[in-house]
Amino acid sequence: MVVATLEDLHGSVEVVGFPRTFQQYSELWVEDSILIVQGKVDTRDERVQIIAEGLEQWTPDAGAEDVPDEDVVPVQ
Repeated sequence: MVVATLEDLHGSVEVVGFPRTFQQYSELWVEDSILIVQGKVDTRDERVQIIAEGLEQWTPDAGAEDVPDEDVVPVQ
C-alpha cells in the first residue's frame, strides 16, 4: 500500500494506492514523477483523497493536449 501527495500549481491532494493497485503500478510510484491518476475521490473525515485505480506516466508527446476539457476534473 502507498500514500502519496499529488501536487500541481494549484495545490495538493493525498493519493492512496491499495495493495493491488500499488503492486500493479509499482514502478510508477517514484518521487517527482509526473503521473496521470485515475481513481475515485473520497471525502472521509473532511479530508479529500483520491483512491487510485490506475496510473500512467505523463509524457509531453502522449497527446495530453487532445483530452477534451470536460474529461479533466480539477481537484480543489
